[in-house]
Amino acid sequence: MKIFGRFFARKPPPKTADGIAALIEGFANGTGGRWDWDYFISTHFENERINWAQYECFKVEQEFPRTGRVGWCNEKGLDRLRAIASELRASGKVDITTEGGPQEKPTAPS
Repeated sequence: MKIFGRFFARKPPPKTADGIAALIEGFANGTGGRWDWDYFISTHFENERINWAQYECFKVEQEFPRTGRVGWCNEKGLDRLRAIASELRASGKVDITTEGGPQEKPTAPS
């Protein structure tokens, strides 16, 4: 039974902005898990920023179509995916408040 665990073992899917940013980068760099992208594009997230990133990623396929038979988008599309991941990661460091505009979130002491 241990051998089946190796084949079917899977880390829990990410649910944070940083985790989703890492998932997008992994997909763009070809280092992501086998089903990570499917999870990302088929899941509804409660987080507004993650939903924004998901919508932007959907647009990449149309705006930057693949050039051959393999792939999800072309090289410029992969660059756009990396930029979306960076924007998502950066948005997690800014707290949007109704009064006073964006404010840096406090970071934990090292």
